[in-house]
Amino acid sequence: YPCPADSVYHVTKHGLETLTDSLRLEMNKFQVKVSIVEPGNFSLATACQDENNFKRYQSEADEMWEKASDDVRETYARDYLQSMLTTQRNVVHAIGIRRSAASTDDCIDALVHALCSQQPRTRYLVDGGASFMCPPVTIARYYGYLPTWLSDWIIMKWTKCDRFPKSSKNKSN
Repeated sequence: YPCPADSVYHVTKHGLETLTDSLRLEMNKFQVKVSIVEPGNFSLATACQDENNFKRYQSEADEMWEKASDDVRETYARDYLQSMLTTQRNVVHAIGIRRSAASTDDCIDALVHALCSQQPRTRYLVDGGASFMCPPVTIARYYGYLPTWLSDWIIMKWTKCDRFPKSSKNKSN
């Protein structure tokens, strides 16, 4: 699913999924099974969303802001960039860390099964300890089945990406 301020991550994830699906189809004629392991939230186990990374994100945002053109600064205002970082941190802390798996064991088990099984699954969805009611898990599992207007509405309500912060100069959206 698309998530504002996480574009590169999601493009990479979808790219790997598409590559795996293509390889599975191409390798079928050789009776080679191709599986994909799609891990959910393992922030605690990997430290990919720890405080050090948020400090790095802030530093990179500060650097981008300093290098931004006057047009970009006028359009977005500093508050917009800061609100994107705050939203990402809040999502990770409110949903992510609390519901993150503390170990990658489930991913490793899925990889071992995919490699050693006579009948490996096509997809291994490893949720990472999150519950069914965790928004990212729910969106990830059902995104492809939802009408676009509904998935967009859910993501916009969740992330508030459809508006500028109240103190931003550009309030036309």
